[in-house]
Amino acid sequence: MALGTDTGGSVRVPSALCGLVGFKPTHGRVSDAGVFPLAPTLEDPGVLANCVEDAQVFMQALSGGAIAPTVAATDGLRMGWVANVPFAIDDAAVTACVRAAAERFAGGAVQAAPEVTAHARALQSALGAIQRAEAYEVHAERVESEPGKFDPEVLERLRASRPVQGWEYVRALKERARLQAEFARLFQHVDVLALPAVAITAPALQQRSVAGPGSAGVRETLLGLTNPWNVLGLPAISLPAGWVNGMPVGLQLVAAAGADASLLALAASRWQAP
Repeated sequence: MALGTDTGGSVRVPSALCGLVGFKPTHGRVSDAGVFPLAPTLEDPGVLANCVEDAQVFMQALSGGAIAPTVAATDGLRMGWVANVPFAIDDAAVTACVRAAAERFAGGAVQAAPEVTAHARALQSALGAIQRAEAYEVHAERVESEPGKFDPEVLERLRASRPVQGWEYVRALKERARLQAEFARLFQHVDVLALPAVAITAPALQQRSVAGPGSAGVRETLLGLTNPWNVLGLPAISLPAGWVNGMPVGLQLVAAAGADASLLALAASRWQAP
């Protein structure tokens, strides 16, 4: 098992690309004491593990017992399937593999959840303003006084974050609160949302763009299906779903705020290694 921090997908993305289980808790459920922050209201400590049961034990310890193992509900599972677009590109082979895993997990067909993609633009806008403002606030003095200590790409992103205005940040926080209320209502009708953890298989080192059905930057593609749940502060888990061209892909499940133990229990009771 390994400890990680997840601000936009840094636990779930490597887990999906390496065939591991990766779990990000509800925001604030686990103390961030000792974590050097990037964007404090988006990030949470989580776990990378070989199986769900290990993740359960780890999260119980990490949360001081707040995320204690529980028994999964035995009633029929209400699962909503979230389309990749417009969050990320849609690689047909990856999506088909992950959707098949979702149907095995649910024990039958899964229903589309178009109301999620209807909020995509608002989620992406709120994420951009919040992450950029908070990241620059953390690193402002270092960017100015010690720029040589940053990776050039990271430095470029941080400098591009400086122009975010205070009113934009405040407005994004208000928009996030509105979206959290919308998704709380959605989870009255579904138990979990399902989608790929990552839209593609692992890219090559130094690869910067993704070709194929549409094109996009690698970084945006890797994080496009995970970072909406950081904006909302929801618990999410990536489970090994199978292989595409010999490379692992992950099934991501997202639950309502505070449903960490239930999500882990559900995954432990239903997930089977591909």
